[in-house]
Amino acid sequence: MAWVGALLSDRSQEERCGPTSAITIVAKGKAMMLPLRIRKAEVALADGRLEEAYRQAVRDDVRDHRKGQRLINRLTKAYENRARLHLGAGNHSAAMTDADRALRLGGNQPGIVALREEVRTELDGHTSQKQARNQKIAAARRCLASGEFSLGAKLCK
Repeated sequence: MAWVGALLSDRSQEERCGPTSAITIVAKGKAMMLPLRIRKAEVALADGRLEEAYRQAVRDDVRDHRKGQRLINRLTKAYENRARLHLGAGNHSAAMTDADRALRLGGNQPGIVALREEVRTELDGHTSQKQARNQKIAAARRCLASGEFSLGAKLCK
């Protein structure tokens, strides 16, 4: 890419070729890099490096390319599968992150929307259980502080 910058900064080159030729060369350079970026993302996806593939796939030029669209479909499925694995393991925040990425890549597909709602329900239930446990612990501490040891012990069970 250094030669493109040198080409653009060289006034005599611009005078000989005109400004549109220099712009065309830059545009071709970007167009030539697109298949390379898509291939890089495909390799990352095949190796299980979803985040690296995601960074390439969210670019507008990749999304507009036919091979980029196929990559996005495969990456969406990979995020959806990984979100289900995280959900099954009880890792709700990672499941939500993966479901959000699948939703951003794949759009409002019914399977992805249902998965995200399932993760949200599990996450809300987990949060409610945690809050109830914390309230129970706080009540037990108050009982112990006021000298009601038997009531505090019952609350801890």
